[in-house]
Amino acid sequence: NKNLSACGMQADFFGGKMSERRLIIKSILKFLVIGTVYYIFIRLTGIAIPCVVRLITRGKLLCPGCGVTNLCLNILKGDFYNAFLSNPCIFIFGILWTVIIVIKLTVQPEWLKNGSRIFKIAEYVTLAALLVFGIVRNIMRLT
Repeated sequence: NKNLSACGMQADFFGGKMSERRLIIKSILKFLVIGTVYYIFIRLTGIAIPCVVRLITRGKLLCPGCGVTNLCLNILKGDFYNAFLSNPCIFIFGILWTVIIVIKLTVQPEWLKNGSRIFKIAEYVTLAALLVFGIVRNIMRLT
């Protein structure tokens, strides 16, 4: 999709204009469909996508995303305590990003548009937190 203007309008597959709000909703729907298919696959087969870092290090190290599958499965069961324990960093930032997305979809403040200073800060803080979490979780695991 090509940017058509600075106001967040983009061309959709058929050449029409799509607002930032519609793009976000479309992305969320895609994510939910893929997640639902993956959930059904896990429930039917018991097979989940393994962590590459965990495979390479033979279980000695965890990536910052390890535990996300269990986190999601626990949330679906309503077990928020074990969801948090599965991956505390992604659990907390998942809540924060959900709030950001809801605000973005409902209120649509200028200060929260893609590319805005606040939005970029939120992205960088999230990435830094995941990096620190990945390092600290492995230091604690190895000691």
